[in-house]
Order: sequence, then C-alpha cells, then structure tokens
Amino acid sequence: MRGRDEDARRSLARIFKNDPDSQEVNEELAEIAANLHHERSQGTASYIDCFRNGPGRNGLRTMTGLGIQALQQLTGINFIFYYG
Repeated sequence: MRGRDEDARRSLARIFKNDPDSQEVNEELAEIAANLHHERSQGTASYIDCFRNGPGRNGLRTMTGLGIQALQQLTGINFIFYYG
C-alpha cells in the first residue's frame, strides 16, 4: 500500500525461504498487487458507514443485528445452553 515493493519482495522471499527473484515470490507479489488494485477500485468506506442508511440500508441491518443480540442476552438463553 505504501509503494515499498522491494521490501515486500524481500519479506515474501524470507517467508517462502526462496530467492527474491524466484517465480513463487513474483507470483505472490503479483497476486497481492492485483488484490490491492481491486480494493482501491472499490472506493473507500469507514465503520460509520455501517450505521448510515442508504441504498443498502446498512444502518437498519446493523441495528437489527444489535437488537437481536441484545434480546438474546436478556432472555438468558446462553445460561440455559451452558448449563443444559
């Protein structure tokens, strides 16, 4: 992410116990670069986006999940499962 490709190549070579110019290291570095490119093409997001309502209604989904988890804890079902 920071443009330190040679450092990444050396680190991968140490992990794979191989030469930095080996095919295995080059393939892994190319795969990492492709994944990084794909992630950057998706745009940016933050944790606050989980609570915002928009086209995907993520806020409603997050609050529904939190509500279900809270109600599950309040009913004591974990106590029953643990001691059952």
